[in-house]
Amino acid sequence: MSEHLFSPDRIDSVQNADMGMQTEIPRLRSTKKEYPPAHYLCDGRSRRTDSSAGRATEISCQVDIHPDKTTSTPEPQASIKISKHKHIFFDTSAPSKKEISSFIKMSVLSRAVQLAFVALGLCLFFSNLVAAQPIAGPSLGVSVKSVNGVCRTNKPCELEVTVRNTNTKKPATVLNWNTPLDPYADQLGVFEVRDSKGAVVPLDFIQIRRITPPPASDLVEIKAAGSVKVKVALETLSRAELPAGTKYTVTATGWWQAVWDQPKEQVVQTHLQELSGAFSGNFNSNSVQVTKVCSSSSP
Repeated sequence: MSEHLFSPDRIDSVQNADMGMQTEIPRLRSTKKEYPPAHYLCDGRSRRTDSSAGRATEISCQVDIHPDKTTSTPEPQASIKISKHKHIFFDTSAPSKKEISSFIKMSVLSRAVQLAFVALGLCLFFSNLVAAQPIAGPSLGVSVKSVNGVCRTNKPCELEVTVRNTNTKKPATVLNWNTPLDPYADQLGVFEVRDSKGAVVPLDFIQIRRITPPPASDLVEIKAAGSVKVKVALETLSRAELPAGTKYTVTATGWWQAVWDQPKEQVVQTHLQELSGAFSGNFNSNSVQVTKVCSSSSP
């Protein structure tokens, strides 16, 4: 706290700042006998500027006025502001307990609202982060084996594909789009073909535009620790114009778009409409070997 003394002869005018009203009252030109110097106790928040440079001199502080040394009871505390014209403004209405309580409540409420928005943002961030994790990949395994390893134009080679649920406690419901369980898996390029040098063989594939939400018939449920088997004819490879007698390796590779660790019925009721609550992940199977031969060749 710092102390400043002001003599009455430096006071040009006094205005009442209560309720925003500024009412001019008679000038004070008292002598020291009539109005002794007042003690203005200012806190560290006081701000001053250089009045000689034309800028205002301002002091915002708490004032303890002692109009007379013989007076035992001081005047009420008030705030003071000195402008560049040396006008002194007094606000003798100290804040009531109700006003202070209201101010504290508003401050607490404002801080609570800010914290609520921060918490909501963090929840949304982490929920999206968890939903994007490829958790479903490891819980599903894909394996292939050759049923007919000879590919002819009039009789394509055939694979047996097994999708196994490695979760021993919960079932898995799979959206079959672009997976080995998709009826169009061969035409969509789910099965990757490589030559003896390991280079990918370019084949003619198709693209399909799907309508969402998918029908329930496109969901495949696999029981806990169970498996689903399908047979796939590699017609794309069989029709391709490739050298006869050449051997190729075939691998199922791709991405699970949506997998739920729930029964199909529950998925249809709660998640299918917006494809919510699903996990995703990649899949890669083992490789099998097939041979491309001419149509006229014997088996």
